[in-house]
Amino acid sequence: AGVLELSSTRRGKFTAKQWAGQLGVQETAKMVCPPEGCVVEAGGAKVLLVNGTLEGCPAVDLIVSPESLDLGECSVPVIDHHAVEKKGSHSIWLTPVLEVETSRQQQRPWTMGVKKKRETSTL
Repeated sequence: AGVLELSSTRRGKFTAKQWAGQLGVQETAKMVCPPEGCVVEAGGAKVLLVNGTLEGCPAVDLIVSPESLDLGECSVPVIDHHAVEKKGSHSIWLTPVLEVETSRQQQRPWTMGVKKKRETSTL
């Protein structure tokens, strides 16, 4: 079965338990990343998980950070604090093509009364 690696084993224990059950995983562990971040590869896509500052423009398909990032001229898509504040939670699919959809684009009970154009970004 394997191990489900999490950014935190303290916060979100209920959510972690639900994900582990859904994935058929019995064990969870804290993800250990070097200072420059972790690169997760799946479905041919590379996602950089940053926990701090980032310099330069890494050769990845997506950057995820809990902090707001300013990457200047870098064209790599970013999901950071600013993006979540502006667009809500994000869903990321890594197979067969990297896709990102925000909660503001999804049909959820709390967004049903708001008419919004549905867009799915294919990265």
